[in-house]
Amino acid sequence: MVMISSQRITVSLLLCIIGLFFSFNSTAQQAVLFNFEFQVPEDYRRAIQQYDGGGNKKYKKDLYSNKMILDKSVETLSKKEVNKVCEMAAEMFKQKYGYSEVTMIYPLYGYNGFNRLDDFPNLKFKKAVKKKSADVYIAMEIKIESKEPFVQWSDVLGPKTLEEFGVEKIMFMDVTATYTIYNPKEDIIDQKKLMLTDLTDDLNTYFIDYPKEMDEKGRYKLLKPYFSKSDIIGIYTIVEQNFKNKE
Repeated sequence: MVMISSQRITVSLLLCIIGLFFSFNSTAQQAVLFNFEFQVPEDYRRAIQQYDGGGNKKYKKDLYSNKMILDKSVETLSKKEVNKVCEMAAEMFKQKYGYSEVTMIYPLYGYNGFNRLDDFPNLKFKKAVKKKSADVYIAMEIKIESKEPFVQWSDVLGPKTLEEFGVEKIMFMDVTATYTIYNPKEDIIDQKKLMLTDLTDDLNTYFIDYPKEMDEKGRYKLLKPYFSKSDIIGIYTIVEQNFKNKE
């Protein structure tokens, strides 16, 4: 009798475990990251000089002053680096909300617009719903915004650069981040936002080797010529960690 009872208990436990397994899998939600706006001012990114076939520096006409200035492209993250950041974001949402899968919808064409990093997901909500069926849809935004007075440096320096004149670049900026989770009817399920004050301590730690402060106007003042690609990924990591900790 004891043996039969033990067998029944074992069977019951197995059935409970199987039931919980199927229950978990039936309720686990699938998510789509359909829009990820990562904004970094072009003035805050490394400028790469363009050269002609003879190895000479190329020039172009400035749109504002009509003067000839050095032809430079603005550095952006590679597709591999964009994928890495998006996969990190997907993993964060899986851990925070228990999603079984977070799929990214990458653009066919990489250009996302002025000051926005290329190749990140940039669909509108309705198009995302038509393109991919899911339980929830996620839009994310990280904005590094310039808060300094506009100066047309080509008028001041001519064809030369700040570096050639030995001028140190100071960034005055605001940094914010938001994500919004929608159901398929575009109702907001959850939304989280980070302000500069939430991120300042971690930014200070990351940029420990550079002079920095919060100025009297509430701007983050950083004495640095530009953000490298590793800096941009580092700022994303700071944002992600703060989102993880935010209730």
